[in-house]
Amino acid sequence: DTDSNRPERQAAIGTQRFRWRLTVAFILVGAISSGALAGASFLVVRQARLQDSLERGLERARTNFLLAGLALGPESSLDDINNLLSTYRRAGLEAILFADGEILATNSQLRDASTVPSSLREDLEEDGSTYERTDIAGMPYVLVGQVVEGTDLELFFAFREAGVQRLISELGKVLLVGWLIRVAASGVVGVLLSRR
Repeated sequence: DTDSNRPERQAAIGTQRFRWRLTVAFILVGAISSGALAGASFLVVRQARLQDSLERGLERARTNFLLAGLALGPESSLDDINNLLSTYRRAGLEAILFADGEILATNSQLRDASTVPSSLREDLEEDGSTYERTDIAGMPYVLVGQVVEGTDLELFFAFREAGVQRLISELGKVLLVGWLIRVAASGVVGVLLSRR
């Protein structure tokens, strides 16, 4: 009697294994496909947001480098420089200016020499701006710098990216939750189909 039940038990075990494999296959397919889509979406949106932030910063900096070139010359006094920085401050710009070894800035937080990476200062030119992403007091910034035309003054504008980074982080969390829901749904579908 035991021997006569053996084929039925083996068939039941085989069916269980098949169901288990079908469920695992659904989970894996769902996890891999939705994970690849979510990852690619995140990278594309992240790159677009960072590029947009950079382009806005570069455009604002270009305009204000022109203003600095008009306001300052080789014989500019400290008062001239401070007046320009006051104009930037009133316009809501964060600026750092290196003049004869002195660091002047629109706010005291930016007056530390280490605020501007040495690699960025080494790349400065008069006829074009250069940029670098860096952290200042734990906050993400894009620094855009250029030598003020007709002078040896090094001018940098600091554009905050905390808002952009926060949006990117929130997007990553939303995509992760969506991916987990998709994996769970794949598992449920796999279980339901395997029971048919």
